[in-house]
Amino acid sequence: MKHLRRIAAIGLCVLILATAFPAHVLAAGTGADKEETVTYGDFQKAVAEQIEEAKEGSLVFIDGTGWMSFDSRVADALADKDIDLVVRFTYDGHTFVTSIPADQDASELLDENGYIGFLYLSDLFGANAVEEKED
Repeated sequence: MKHLRRIAAIGLCVLILATAFPAHVLAAGTGADKEETVTYGDFQKAVAEQIEEAKEGSLVFIDGTGWMSFDSRVADALADKDIDLVVRFTYDGHTFVTSIPADQDASELLDENGYIGFLYLSDLFGANAVEEKED
């Protein structure tokens, strides 16, 4: 039951965060704006750094818009932290939010190629569809 309450709380926080902030502000801590090109490697490095800098027990929100997975750098960073990782991503024209709970061993989520797909996370832990805030 405690696990379900934690997931529900994360879902509510994610929904509030995802609708309250524009995507370019939360671009994985890179300081990226709409005109800057961010590579997949830059994105993974920035996410790993955010995880490493996060306080134990915190919720780390990642804007994964434009990407569809994490790589082993993110799984490695999560191995040493007790945090909930929440990611917003876009698929088929819709925006979703999913998470990796703190009690999940992220290394077990890696596929045979060393990636953790956002759709795979959605299948495992659920996802919330997010209505984008109009400017």
